[in-house]
Amino acid sequence: MLALAAALGVGCTPSRSVTVSTSSTSPAPSAATVVAASAATAAPPVEVGALAALVAALGDAGAEVASADGDPVRHTSPCTDGAERVEIDGQQVTLRHGGCFRCKLAGVIPAGLEARVHAFAQAFVDTPASLLRAAHLARVALCAELEYERGPDGDDLVGGTVDHLRRELLLSVDEVFPLPGADVLHHELFHLFETATSPRTTFRDPEWTAHNPPDFRYGRHEDGTVVAGFLNTHAMRNLREDHATVYQFIMARPTELCASDARLLGKARLLGARIRAVIGAADAAYLVRRAPCLAEP
Repeated sequence: MLALAAALGVGCTPSRSVTVSTSSTSPAPSAATVVAASAATAAPPVEVGALAALVAALGDAGAEVASADGDPVRHTSPCTDGAERVEIDGQQVTLRHGGCFRCKLAGVIPAGLEARVHAFAQAFVDTPASLLRAAHLARVALCAELEYERGPDGDDLVGGTVDHLRRELLLSVDEVFPLPGADVLHHELFHLFETATSPRTTFRDPEWTAHNPPDFRYGRHEDGTVVAGFLNTHAMRNLREDHATVYQFIMARPTELCASDARLLGKARLLGARIRAVIGAADAAYLVRRAPCLAEP
């Protein structure tokens, strides 16, 4: 989950054939009218509105955009289940208590916020469909308002979160959240991918923590000091956030990642190897194209 963080610029390199327009005057058709737009054909790419671009980018993975028809308010499953759980070795394991979020779905994307939705669409275009399928992504909810209803971080501004039980990404389109859309989406998507493919490493990962300073302990670091091997204090909170932040920087801030210390490069290469083991070397080549420092020396 990404709460309030500093905003920085992001560059994108497309890897699939959906052209994302940044025009704020493009129409925003409903998901129902553009589901077919994701077909992989030989036709040249066409500039489309933000919502259409998002639906098209999700098409190869069989995922959808949540409709605001009917009840426009969604609550994440921990609001009623009390925890997020996954199955490991045939047993239900609790990953996190609390974390109840409320999302007021954005029925129509205001012209001033289309650029953020385009950024989400582009981030999906930059991601192999095989990774989206491995994450079992079912749905993306665009939230005009996304906030805690219950949890330890109720005062934080929320840019995105994951509902693991429903296989959903909940993404804020609120312009007050400063972090660019690509950062938010890649971060949250990795949470979903990791829980689907390697849930055990979300709470125990000695191969990863071997790259941490010997005396480091995950937790809240209120003084704001970022220690070697970490990209920001959010990554220092726990293993899940550390993993997702490294992936976020590979995809949204590769220059910063590649300029970081040896501990971080070790984590990034380990993460790349894990993704490659799931989706195959050919599809995972997008990581090295994005961040050349991930290539083994």
